[in-house]
Amino acid sequence: MALHWLIAAAVLGQIGLGLVMTRMTPGTMEQWGAYQLHKSIGVTILLASVMRLVWRLMNPVPPQPAGLGPWEGRVARAAHWGFYALLIGMPLTGWLLVSASPWNIPTVLFDTVPWPHLPLDKAAATEDAFKQVHRALGWLFAAMIALHVGAALRHHWLLKDDVLRRMLPVGGERAE
Repeated sequence: MALHWLIAAAVLGQIGLGLVMTRMTPGTMEQWGAYQLHKSIGVTILLASVMRLVWRLMNPVPPQPAGLGPWEGRVARAAHWGFYALLIGMPLTGWLLVSASPWNIPTVLFDTVPWPHLPLDKAAATEDAFKQVHRALGWLFAAMIALHVGAALRHHWLLKDDVLRRMLPVGGERAE
């Protein structure tokens, strides 16, 4: 659960940072720093998400809360697999786009650890294609987050069940 919330906070920060950094004055040190931070957090999300996926595959899924219909279980499972796809796909498309960039700008994680580029041909058209996919996945991610939050609030306020309380890092089943 802690990894879920840490990754969620990082993703929300990444969406905001992605929107801000692309509107900064090109070529400035501020933009350089924002891009390096974005790439650093992205790689961290990638590694944490792979760890979380491995953990999920090795541990049983918690039982569905009582009173939920089979369709809700199917939608929840599909949403969770969609999140895993985005949590891994977003950083990978970012890595692909910087690897394909003819600018060949290095990635240095948190100003400390050099991160390699993938062995791709450097071409502006390829970089632009990955950039478009990365951007589209970002908007899809934002929409899925909104739906996820909306579903949790629906459970809490309309259905008045314990689904939201089970997801919170404090309280859990004990919360009233």
